Parts: sequence; C-alpha cells; structure tokens
Amino acid sequence: MLLIAASLLDLLPLVFALLFVRDAVAKFYAPAESAPLQGILEEEQYVEASGLNQMIFGVFMLFGVGLGAWTYSAVGILGAVMIDGVGFLISALLVRMCRIEREVRSPNGPARWKDLRLGGILEDFRLGLQYVLRHRLLLSLVSGFILFGFLNGGFAVLPMFTMKYKLAPGSYEKFASLFAVFLGVGFLIGAPWPPGS
Repeated sequence: MLLIAASLLDLLPLVFALLFVRDAVAKFYAPAESAPLQGILEEEQYVEASGLNQMIFGVFMLFGVGLGAWTYSAVGILGAVMIDGVGFLISALLVRMCRIEREVRSPNGPARWKDLRLGGILEDFRLGLQYVLRHRLLLSLVSGFILFGFLNGGFAVLPMFTMKYKLAPGSYEKFASLFAVFLGVGFLIGAPWPPGS
C-alpha cells in the first residue's frame, strides 16, 4: 500500500527506499526456505531438491525480467505493484497450507515479539561485521559482491534509461520489454555452450 501511495504521489525517492526495503527483506527468504528442508525431506532428496530449486530460479531469471517489463507496459506501474502484492499473498497462503511439524518450523522454540529487540539485531550485525573484517578472504568476497552489486544494478538500468532518454522516448516501454525478452532468449541459446567448451 505504501508503494502504491508513493507511486500515486510521484515521490520517486520514497519509491526507491520502499523497493530497497522490500528487496532487503526478500533476501531473508532463501535462508528461511532452505532451513526447514532438512526436517521435511529425506537425506537422499537434498541434492534433487537443490537442483530443482536452482532450475526454477534459473527459469525465473530468464523469463521474469521480460514478463515484468511486459506487465509494466500492459498495466502500468500500479498494476505491476498490485500483481506483485497478490503474488506475495498467494505465496504466503500456499506456504501456510503446508503441514510442517512445529519442531521443524521453530527449532529454537516459539518466537515472541518481545524477544526481537533492535539492540540484539544490531549486536548480531556488529559481530558479523567484525568476523568479516578479521578474515581477509571473506572480506575480499563480500567486497567483490558489493562492487558487483553496484555494477550490476547500474548496467541493469542503463538500457532502460538509454531507451527512455535517447533512443525511443515515446515507446521505450515496448522496446524495454523486447530487450528483456531477447536477453532471456540469448541466455537460453548460450546455456548449452559454457565458456571454454
């Protein structure tokens, strides 16, 4: 709702701040998803489940950007945000329908809101940061991921801005959708031939 309100009020900095918070929270989904797998699956199913998960992630990477761009051009930003919200709601309902034992869902016992103190969270981050700073290999890896994240983010929006402000100001949405679709097609075509083969 906040994202829709920020879009309607044309508050672009607030939109970016809300999208940042949304993506930051979404990063916790992967560990939360993989944690209960050990209690749900048999040990011999781990590799198969991991492969299936990676395959689905790859398919979303290939087609998600194109579908998102097409959705944006078809229903606009508000429609895309609403579809995104409905998708999150359906996902939450499907997860809620799963019958998972309490010991698997809460291995450390039931969580209470009063246990979630901001000071404890900041202390965990401080300890994690100290650990990273003490180990040079880990520091190099994290620094590389941060640098790659900034570069990747810049290159991800560069084609959109180039089309909007230079190449096709009147119909950049259509060409942005086509760009994303052909990028996915290029990934599909190039996938069977990895580098060095």
